[in-house]
Amino acid sequence: MENSVKTLETAQKQIEKQVDKVYQKQLAIKPIYDGIVNEERYLKSKYRIAWFLKEAYNVEDGDWSMKDAFDRDNIYDTMMTKEGKPTFQPMAYVTYSLLNDFRKYNKIAGLREDKEIAQCLRQIALINVSKMPGASRSANLSPKYEIWKPVLLQQIQEYNPQILIFGYTFSLYQADLGINDNEIKHYGESVDYVVKEGKIYVNAYHPAQRKINREQYVQEIIDVIRKNIKSIQ
Repeated sequence: MENSVKTLETAQKQIEKQVDKVYQKQLAIKPIYDGIVNEERYLKSKYRIAWFLKEAYNVEDGDWSMKDAFDRDNIYDTMMTKEGKPTFQPMAYVTYSLLNDFRKYNKIAGLREDKEIAQCLRQIALINVSKMPGASRSANLSPKYEIWKPVLLQQIQEYNPQILIFGYTFSLYQADLGINDNEIKHYGESVDYVVKEGKIYVNAYHPAQRKINREQYVQEIIDVIRKNIKSIQ
């Protein structure tokens, strides 16, 4: 499927209207919009990468856009310190490596020393299961996935990512993506993956996980994508 900046911008506006319809039915506070951070950068990127996370935590209100929050020159200072550090820093290391010849984690400069590395997140799509502020980190996401499923599947269709990285959310999407258990392979200690129809699906821990160290988390995702990169379309 061929995309252009204009078609993606139009699709994003339609998706945000759909988000509005869903939250209005729930009589909830306004949503937190997500999606492609910067359509032009996304299309010019070496690979179209989408991260699938859970929901925005520790925020009081909706009615703002994660796209706008990420699409700024000082992204490190605004999104990768304090509350955002555990989630967004690992994402930046993984994404930077994928877009720079699969550079090893231990060969990438520290984000604090080279804040330009964080700019790679302006090239991705960021998709949360729930478009509402999250009250806790232990919430059951299955009911929320069912509420937002039409929007989420529309995002996948319209954005057409080649590399889909799930932060402990893959099980929610698996059936709707048409992926059977016997298609899933395991790599290393922390990663499951599927290569199917020109796309790589990576099932990893959430970026803020504490089960393994950051280097292993980042490097295993990098390695499994590098090994299968010739399969993407």
